[in-house]
Amino acid sequence: MLKKMREQFKSLSWTLWIVIIVFIGGFIIFNQGGLGSKNPSESKTTLVSINGEKIRVDLFKKKLYQILKNYQRQLKNNFNKSIITQLRLPEQILQSIINSKIIENEAKKLKIRVTNAELKGKILNYPAFQKEGKFIGVKEYENLLAYNRINIKDFENDLKKEIIAEKLKELITSGLVINSDTLKMKYKKEKDMAELEFIVLKPDRIKTKIKVNENELKQYFNEHKEEFKTPEKREGTIIVYKYNEFKNEIKISNKELYDYFKKNKKMFFTPEKTKPSRIFIKYNEENREEILKKVEKLSKELNIENFSKKAKEFSQDDKAENGGDWGYWQWKNFTTQELTIIERLKESQISSPIDTLNGFSIIYITEKTPENQQNFKTAKKKIRDIIEREKLTSFVKSKLGKVYAKLKNKKNIEDKARGLGIKTIKTKALSNGQSIKDLDEVGYISRKLFTLNKNETIFPVEFIKGIAIVQLSKIIEPEIEKFENIKEKVQEKIIHIKKMNLLIDNAKEISNILNNLNTKKNLKEGFLKKNNLSSTDFTYKRGNKLSFLPPQKGLDNLIFSLDLNKYSKPIEYKSEIVILKIKNKKISSKYDFENDKTEFYMKKKNEFKNIFFTTYMLDKRKDYKISFNQELYTEVKEQVLSRYK
Repeated sequence: MLKKMREQFKSLSWTLWIVIIVFIGGFIIFNQGGLGSKNPSESKTTLVSINGEKIRVDLFKKKLYQILKNYQRQLKNNFNKSIITQLRLPEQILQSIINSKIIENEAKKLKIRVTNAELKGKILNYPAFQKEGKFIGVKEYENLLAYNRINIKDFENDLKKEIIAEKLKELITSGLVINSDTLKMKYKKEKDMAELEFIVLKPDRIKTKIKVNENELKQYFNEHKEEFKTPEKREGTIIVYKYNEFKNEIKISNKELYDYFKKNKKMFFTPEKTKPSRIFIKYNEENREEILKKVEKLSKELNIENFSKKAKEFSQDDKAENGGDWGYWQWKNFTTQELTIIERLKESQISSPIDTLNGFSIIYITEKTPENQQNFKTAKKKIRDIIEREKLTSFVKSKLGKVYAKLKNKKNIEDKARGLGIKTIKTKALSNGQSIKDLDEVGYISRKLFTLNKNETIFPVEFIKGIAIVQLSKIIEPEIEKFENIKEKVQEKIIHIKKMNLLIDNAKEISNILNNLNTKKNLKEGFLKKNNLSSTDFTYKRGNKLSFLPPQKGLDNLIFSLDLNKYSKPIEYKSEIVILKIKNKKISSKYDFENDKTEFYMKKKNEFKNIFFTTYMLDKRKDYKISFNQELYTEVKEQVLSRYK
């Protein structure tokens, strides 16, 4: 699911919100300890300083609220605090604000400006404001922004920043070219594919009892000591206030519940959602009739079970490898003809071929959900949970914050806490992400320990059951384990290696038998069943991996050099052996490349520009002194996230 959420974040970001430019390299390394301001009120409002230019915390808070609200509206019950954390949405929003400011400064140096005509053109052609190939109109434009709680002035200012970023990118990348050999390699990687079936053999097939003597154990250990290192572990001292312990302190009236519902009614409204898949096949004036016959034949073969597979095989647009899935928003740039058909089709229906003037498309509606407004009675429990969580978080944070104020500068909070009569918990040695039984099953606290320096204290650390003050007390470095303690682990390694060697021999035998039975389908199926084997169909493209298996060096050369309908020699993975057979393959020709070269070049050049610009801005970022108020950021982030379970 997480991968799907990331894809939806990418698709949603360009429709209703300003494009977020997320740079490679993860979270910025911020200066710690606040901004060094002598003005206390300033330290409570300034989140980031970039070369002395201050960014207020309310800007971050506003954008974060906006993004999360839109996200929640689209993903409904699939959207929760765990998804927010795993996608690192607050970090991405903060990054986008910082990156936008740096781009703005770099553009000023180069005297890049935005005219009113350019802004108007951007709005008129913005994908979310198009219907049937035309601008929806000023009133509809204003209504759409209002519905998504986006201020028009803020949105247009953000659009100006987007235009500036585009101009800066074009200026920086104007001299980039892709040489013919590189382009050809990328083309083959994208176009070449093979339909295959493969069989996976695992070591548990080997029933032979394998013996390992003491000398073998010692020899293997001495030759592979680095394999037997312990992971780094960390110990901490924590003070925890659990939410359940303070529930009796929280009172919620019916009026509060109803007022919240009235104020946030749109939060409980689900707009209509449509998710189409498409097969798109290009034609030109010369081959239109020929392509139409092929598409009509394909249309008769399609059903909801095989549409995705056929899209991967035949479709010629950007979503072919995703089975033709265009998600919830990106399809809104389709032609007027296609949009009209999508509006008429019901869920699970497949259209007849649609002529788009440069190709034929077939549309399949995978999901169509009508709009829905929950009433107060239906939403009441969810509202109670939201308000209770908000109040509990605020109450517990305030109460524990008073404790933190007395402990934050202490090298050992345990001693000071004992003197104050406050209970502390000493964690055992934890690996990164390890859970703490009956307290933090998800591992938030252990992950925080791995972000700290020794004796550093952090607050608040919010996890599912409550809030904590966390201090790192000890770092246990990795070390090679003693042979006496890991003899069993060494033995398991050797047994695995020996089993894999036997499994290779078994795979060779199976491959030979199957090649002899290949023309006799019934005999082949009987052999597989008798030997507890099963085959999996898969569509492979250059540079990919084989289904759920890890990447394998040299797989491209092996697959595209195999003869059709012949099982391969064993392919060795870490814990599996695979044999495969190519049923069909498509290898792009020189003619194909020359025919698609111009369009493909423009597509890849744009990708190249984005990568180059990202790298350029990362390098420029080093010229800026960025100070960051960690405490204020954490406070605001946790305040906003407390609304979500």
